[in-house]
Amino acid sequence: MTDSQLVTTIILDIGDVLCSWKPASALPVQPKLLKEFRASPTWREYNCGLIDQDECYARLAQHYGVAAEDITTAFDMARASQGQNDGVVAFVRELRASHPDLRVYAMSNISRPDWEILEAKPFAWDIFDRVFTSCEAGMCKPELRFYHHVLSAANLIASQTVFVDDKAENVLAAKSLGFREGIVFDNADTVREKLLALMEDPVTRGRQWLRSQARSLHSETSTGVVVPDNFGQLLIYELMEDLSLIELKHFDRTWNYFIGTPFGTSQNYPDDVDTTSYALKVLSPSPEVSNAVMDEMLSPDMVSADGIVKVYFDATRDRTDPTVCVNVVRLFYTYGRGLDAGLAATTQWIQDVLLHRAYENGTRYYHQPDVFLYFFARLLRENPGSDLCRRYGALLRERLRERVNLTADPLALGMRVLACHYMGMRNETDLKQLLAKQQADGSFGIGWLCQYGKTGVKLGHQGLTAALAVKAIEAMSGAGHKSMSPPVRQAPIARKQSEGAISSGGDSGIGY
Repeated sequence: MTDSQLVTTIILDIGDVLCSWKPASALPVQPKLLKEFRASPTWREYNCGLIDQDECYARLAQHYGVAAEDITTAFDMARASQGQNDGVVAFVRELRASHPDLRVYAMSNISRPDWEILEAKPFAWDIFDRVFTSCEAGMCKPELRFYHHVLSAANLIASQTVFVDDKAENVLAAKSLGFREGIVFDNADTVREKLLALMEDPVTRGRQWLRSQARSLHSETSTGVVVPDNFGQLLIYELMEDLSLIELKHFDRTWNYFIGTPFGTSQNYPDDVDTTSYALKVLSPSPEVSNAVMDEMLSPDMVSADGIVKVYFDATRDRTDPTVCVNVVRLFYTYGRGLDAGLAATTQWIQDVLLHRAYENGTRYYHQPDVFLYFFARLLRENPGSDLCRRYGALLRERLRERVNLTADPLALGMRVLACHYMGMRNETDLKQLLAKQQADGSFGIGWLCQYGKTGVKLGHQGLTAALAVKAIEAMSGAGHKSMSPPVRQAPIARKQSEGAISSGGDSGIGY
């Protein structure tokens, strides 16, 4: 992070953030009316110390037609019910322990009598370096001068300060002054996640989570069943280049998606060309084995009537999928066989699917369009000098632009950001969405990779989702990224300014 991106300070509201009150059922004044009192000009003067409590209550009684005694009783009962938000105290202590130089302040609109009562309560006031009150300053949020006062008195830099308040207008005021971030408080857990995302490196947190789950990074069905698998783990290895993270079931020639008995299908589930292509590509077995398997893929039993490579090493299963075919083509190019005559129909099909957007509603085994585009982007990036790359690079870039900012789960967002990066494009819009999905433990939740062809039951993968997110964030920051191909020229900027936060160039990608 640069100095301007550092978070050195957090400013928290007190009322309805650090503490809150639960109105008794027998209040002499309705809670809704108490809220109106607190939003009135009279209450502002009271909070700023311009009038005392008696005058404040007398004015409210006259204006709202309520007995002053009832107002006094209602607020006394409210004060007595005030309780500390232990979740807030816990995450502030956690942040201060992990960030010893962090400064934390409170900034509250509160009258002097209310502050004297609240300060005397056994709350965790030690979590704050200082408490700023409106009654002391003579000004209230969202007045900009109150924020200026706090920044000046504590010698703070707005661009390194995060402001947390339960009122949106108060947060808006802080952000208008250039605060690093403003967070509208809803509950302690979500605010903690947002603060962690701001204060701690998302890549470090993501990598730590992956290491904590090493050798158990398996698929999970949309029905909640864990399914040990090879395929997702091979994708993780391709991204992270760390065999200690995964635990594969090795095969001598062709590979199976599943480790052990498959979920919801026969025990003799056949090996598939998708997992096999990935294993032969990233694990680099002997060329003799790889070439023999590729020859088998192009054998009469393994291609459809259209000449397209089938999904399974099983002559009775006459199924094809263009996303699977992209990985088959990648394998052949890896071994210098991308122009094999027997592969021509398969290669032509994936090109036609890209050209006519046939992937938009998903494919048989991959319901998310971004998966097809991700694998296609890897294919072109791995083969920058190929005719395939020269002919279809510009088209793929256009298809990726069409996907920017469309709703997607974190796995698809990670694939989308990386695919754009591989093609020399910066996709800031989807990166922002991806960062917002990081959870408190450092993971990014589950994203759905593929699905069963017959039932449509989805197979998701938290581990692969985290690996994709980590590499996408690294790629966009320019950190930790290893090029998979020789340096090539950057793509020219071709988008109109009105098209938003995606640009060409600036990263190691393929130029056209």
